[in-house]
Amino acid sequence: MINTTDLSECEVTLPGDWRRTDNGDTYSFTVDHMEVLDDRLFRQLIIRHSSPTSKEEELKYALSIKDEFCSVVVGGDEFIIKEINKAENGNDLMQWEDSRGNTIDFKRI
Repeated sequence: MINTTDLSECEVTLPGDWRRTDNGDTYSFTVDHMEVLDDRLFRQLIIRHSSPTSKEEELKYALSIKDEFCSVVVGGDEFIIKEINKAENGNDLMQWEDSRGNTIDFKRI
């Protein structure tokens, strides 16, 4: 028997709040304001910038499959989710990679 998974029927979510380790911005992934665009289900992403004015930004995000990785589309940019794991100290960690190979690290709060 061959064990297969149909990824078209699989849903991945990034619940909760994640803090960027490079600039302290907080990314809040919600299931609010869902909208289907270009065959993708977009949801609300709220970014609370840590400086200079602690401004809040509301964007849309969607998750998709790219090659063997899950990716997140924010605005017009797509980031591959290279890693989501729990560190030895119990913290949840996530790493994105953009199309130029730059990485963004997050810690769940």
